[in-house]
Amino acid sequence: MTLIYTTQEYRYSTQVPGQNVFLTTRNLCQTLGGQVAWFASVAEMQFLNSLAITNGVTVYWLGLNRVGNVWTWANGAPVTFTNRRPSQPDRCCGSNVTCAIANFGNQFTGMWDDAECERVWVTRKDTSAKHKIT
Repeated sequence: MTLIYTTQEYRYSTQVPGQNVFLTTRNLCQTLGGQVAWFASVAEMQFLNSLAITNGVTVYWLGLNRVGNVWTWANGAPVTFTNRRPSQPDRCCGSNVTCAIANFGNQFTGMWDDAECERVWVTRKDTSAKHKIT
């Protein structure tokens, strides 16, 4: 599925990447001409989250990952805002928890959790189209 928001095109994966690690998924997105989804604004995040809910997506992997104790976007941009649910990040599943997800399966709809790097992923690509759904 391809979705357009202002000058950004988003493509949801149609399957969980299984054992793909962050680098593999990042390379898949680059093959499509984009990057693992990241947000430049709260409005952009809200747009993508509303489409996730509308299309039955319960969780998707953000292009946010942890190296040491520092969280950065996949494109190297600084994290200028967060939407973490309370107590996050908590490394709930061990020291290998280096990715983040937007979660829609609990009372913290759309808020971010730290998680292992095995989720449905979204590719973000720059484009000049406006609000078009194909």
